[in-house]
Amino acid sequence: FEYMKSREKMMRDTNESTHSRVMYFSIFSMCCLLGLATWQVLYLRRFFKAKKLIE
Repeated sequence: FEYMKSREKMMRDTNESTHSRVMYFSIFSMCCLLGLATWQVLYLRRFFKAKKLIE
């Protein structure tokens, strides 16, 4: 019975660790995507202004 308790505790710790890693990675990915989207909009605006296609 004690073996099962220790094994359950180890599995719970592993699950919590994995959960936090996945959460931080997804937050990092979203920040990267938002940053790249912002950069892309600004870059395209400058490009089209230089080509005089927009005001």
